[in-house]
Amino acid sequence: MVTLLSIYMKSNTARKIVKLDYIYPCAITFIVLAVYLATMPTSLSWGYKNFGIDSPELLTSAQLFGIPHPPGYPLYMLLLGTFLRILPFADPALVGNLFSVLTFLPIIPILYSTILKLFASHTKTGGTSLRLCSAISVMIFCFLPVIWGVSTVTEVYALNILLVIILFWASVSLVLHHSRSDRISRKLLIVLSVSIGLGLSNHLTFLGFAVPILFWIGRKTGLRIYLNPIFFFPILLGVCLYAYLPIRTATAFPTNWGDSDTLGGFLWMVRAAPYGGYFSFPWNEPTFDHVLWPMRLIFSELGPVIIFLTLIGLRSVYTFDRNLVIVSVISAILFLGYGAAYRTADSEVNVTPVLMLSCVFAGGGMLQLFHIAQGWGNRSEAVVAGFRRISRRILPNIVISAFLLLLPFFLLMTNFTNLDFSNDRQALIRGREIHNMGNQNSVFLLSTELDVFTTWYVRYVEQPSSIKLPIAVPLLQFDWYRKNIPLELGEGESDKSGKSIENIAKKIAEASISQGRDIYIADAYLYKAISGSVKEDRIHLIEW
Repeated sequence: MVTLLSIYMKSNTARKIVKLDYIYPCAITFIVLAVYLATMPTSLSWGYKNFGIDSPELLTSAQLFGIPHPPGYPLYMLLLGTFLRILPFADPALVGNLFSVLTFLPIIPILYSTILKLFASHTKTGGTSLRLCSAISVMIFCFLPVIWGVSTVTEVYALNILLVIILFWASVSLVLHHSRSDRISRKLLIVLSVSIGLGLSNHLTFLGFAVPILFWIGRKTGLRIYLNPIFFFPILLGVCLYAYLPIRTATAFPTNWGDSDTLGGFLWMVRAAPYGGYFSFPWNEPTFDHVLWPMRLIFSELGPVIIFLTLIGLRSVYTFDRNLVIVSVISAILFLGYGAAYRTADSEVNVTPVLMLSCVFAGGGMLQLFHIAQGWGNRSEAVVAGFRRISRRILPNIVISAFLLLLPFFLLMTNFTNLDFSNDRQALIRGREIHNMGNQNSVFLLSTELDVFTTWYVRYVEQPSSIKLPIAVPLLQFDWYRKNIPLELGEGESDKSGKSIENIAKKIAEASISQGRDIYIADAYLYKAISGSVKEDRIHLIEW
């Protein structure tokens, strides 16, 4: 009888623990969903710090199932394009922003589970403390400005973060399963390899996390795991999604990038060749800013308290798995170094895996605080007579729990105003203002991403029946772009790559004027050059 009662009590306790493991992530998901929906742009937006500067272009390409800027993001195009067609009557920009939010939500339970798994067998604190620390770490991650900003606007980064965290969860689960049973879980190996294949077909910076973590798995389970067909076949299948590029190149949309139907053009797209000019090696152009930029970014995102907890967590994990700490630091250096060298307007978003790892280790730091507090409570006497009924072990836990819960709450309160873009319509207004200029068949020579992408969106998504023609002037240097322009430039003119951009723009102006079209130019220098040689009152300067 006693045995049966003890079995029942143990099973009942186990069920309660399982329920708790669902309650925490479900509660966080509900809170994050409410906050993200409240601050998500309801229309076309560039978002926080213009992190969504590519949003209009991505929406245009997804609506057409076309090809955006390199490396083409085939997985994202297929998913976003399908999602847009599921809600065909809604505003495409709103649907795209909602897609990012919904893509982010699975991150919450997966990251929570990862932190639980990582520290469960290596902590002396109770299960309640472990769950609380895991939950707080996840909330901190969700309310970091960069994470919040890229997850509420149409961008590839929410999907990238999801795939990175799935890979991390699968890696931790695989290593723990091997340590307990000395066997490799085929299911976990498939999840691991699928996440790598899909991650590479979404964003190539995924390699900066995948390669170090695979080294860690190899050290823990043996390198023979990578000879298993179950490992590399799903990766190959995921990478095969890049076949989307040559297939959709044939559509020749005016918004398509590259000529991926040739080997050279395909490689040009995949390796993001046109953005090589943004990359500056520190030894080629050494500046103190290359060193300070990663430090400033980490400090501005995490703050001193979370950084302190991260360092404590790193030290804690080092005591039972130094290889994990080493590969995590290597991955962080790769991403921070890449961000420092690849200085663009949205270079900060490339370090999201570093922020994820920081929050994971910060959870370990929180556990150490609970461990220290419990040790202090066991040795100390009651401090205040009024609290004699409260256990000496409970009082420190209450104080630390209250302090740690303030961290995500502080991030939420301080960042809410800056990240509230629910009423932002600047991007849409700009695109519409340009598109509405001139007569019904106007041609626009646009030079910046802000002008080009927003006008593409208005022309090809909002008003697909329009015959106006927005042209990206910087892309006129490429043969493939000139071929896609639905404008007759003269016999053989579109195939001559030796022409300067200015001369090609003049040719476009002449061809347009001969067809009775108005020309609107957003660049003052280009306007002066064209209006000086083409004497027509149909040429206008766009002034802001």
